Amino acid sequence: NYNAMPGILRLTDESWEAFTLDFTQGQYALEIEADPFGFVWIAVDPARGGGLIVLDPGTGGNVMLNENPGTGALPSRRVFSLASDRDGNLWAGTDAGVCFFYSPEEDAVRPIFESRFLLKDETITDIEVDGGNRKWMATQRGVWLFNPAGDELVHNFTSENSPLPSNRVYDIAINDQTGEVFFATENGIASFRAGATVSGDEFQSITIFPNPVTADYSGSVGMSGLATDAIVKITDINGKLIAELRANGGTAVWNLLDARGRRPSTGIYLVFGALADGKERMVGKIAIID
Repeated sequence: NYNAMPGILRLTDESWEAFTLDFTQGQYALEIEADPFGFVWIAVDPARGGGLIVLDPGTGGNVMLNENPGTGALPSRRVFSLASDRDGNLWAGTDAGVCFFYSPEEDAVRPIFESRFLLKDETITDIEVDGGNRKWMATQRGVWLFNPAGDELVHNFTSENSPLPSNRVYDIAINDQTGEVFFATENGIASFRAGATVSGDEFQSITIFPNPVTADYSGSVGMSGLATDAIVKITDINGKLIAELRANGGTAVWNLLDARGRRPSTGIYLVFGALADGKERMVGKIAIID
């Protein structure tokens, strides 16, 4: 509740609970994120001093984090985005790059990408986590997608190399069921089918698309409805391994190349999925027509 005391309230079963923070900056919250451990992370308006306040709703205790070692070690007090990932880590985007926290008691970790702190020269306007625990980051110079650890680039979209209407991206939203990612820019909205969905511990109704794959198709084949992070093996009808993939959440994407980088010839190919316990079963077939 901006510019009000108390600044943080919780609604539970139609009853309200107010939290009094130990820091006056708490009445200037711009962003709020609850992690799986019950802590509430609050980004303070940079115009009011910035930084992060972490609240334990169970005890009412709260701490203030800033850029100093021992009290947060943020890249900058100007925090614009927060996101909790599937490992329980809290990611923060600032005007000097990205960091994440294992807990409120530990200083921030800054991932290293290309021998530098991750996006250290960028203002991160939003961070979202997809079904594969990958991190989507909106900036004023396009959109970045990194692996779960934040140290390997998957995609970098700009208005020059994609249909993104503008490089100034303000917000990202993910449809966890389809994997579609939406980008809000200063010139409108665009979307991208990302190939990562939220799933469970069992295989669902498997969808493989496109299927069949025709000679004039040069894209990838998507497989959705898989168990979370399943190993996917593609073989020919004689059992020869053609490709092996790992799903991002409940979706895997095959680039239609075998282990030697060649496109398989015309035929029927079998898709097997393996759970974390090693159990494997056939989940579908792919027809390739050249």
